[in-house]
Amino acid sequence: SKEYFSTVVQDSRIKVVEADVEFNWSMINNIGAKAATGDVFVFLNNDTLVITPDWIEKLASMASLPEVGLVGPQLLYEDNTIQHAGVVVGMGGWADHVFKNQLPVHRSGPFVSPMLNRNVLAITGACQVIERAKFEQLGGFDEQFIICGSDVDICIRAHQQGLQNVYCADAALHHLESKSRSSFIPKQDFLMSEIRYAPYRNDKGDPYFNENLDLMSTMPRMLTNA
Repeated sequence: SKEYFSTVVQDSRIKVVEADVEFNWSMINNIGAKAATGDVFVFLNNDTLVITPDWIEKLASMASLPEVGLVGPQLLYEDNTIQHAGVVVGMGGWADHVFKNQLPVHRSGPFVSPMLNRNVLAITGACQVIERAKFEQLGGFDEQFIICGSDVDICIRAHQQGLQNVYCADAALHHLESKSRSSFIPKQDFLMSEIRYAPYRNDKGDPYFNENLDLMSTMPRMLTNA
């Protein structure tokens, strides 16, 4: 609320930037990035709650490695099941979160445990950390995406430029997904996603998800005909 912002802005370390535009997730984050002065950017949804006290330090440290692009934490729903443990492009036909709705525990199976750090093609925009120089090198978020898709798109572009995106299981937050806005997704976002995700949905496949695993299941399992 404006009352809350008027309170936090009294801290000299905090700057509140008013974005007087129709809601566009990509544009709002780009506006914030242009106003920021730090060397590391943290893009964080307003429906998140901290679990790991030093989560920023963990994510920023990893994002500062020269070969790393974007870094994201483990995100849990209110019931403490997994909301995000890395994005698999092509999962469910578009892109989805592997291990979604599963408990955050080590498990045996045909895929890497959700409790271990690993390289991924993409991470969700609910919490993304990246160095300023790399963000500017990538040209920021593509504002042709209105609500959904630009988070995965910037990760794909980072991957294509030789950077490694990382899921950091060492840092965890709660994500009260879409509690602060409607779940409506504009047609424009589907059209843009279809174009940008195409190489990994149709041809190459997600390089961090084995082709013998079932893309129609967020819980990793072997294809029945594999």
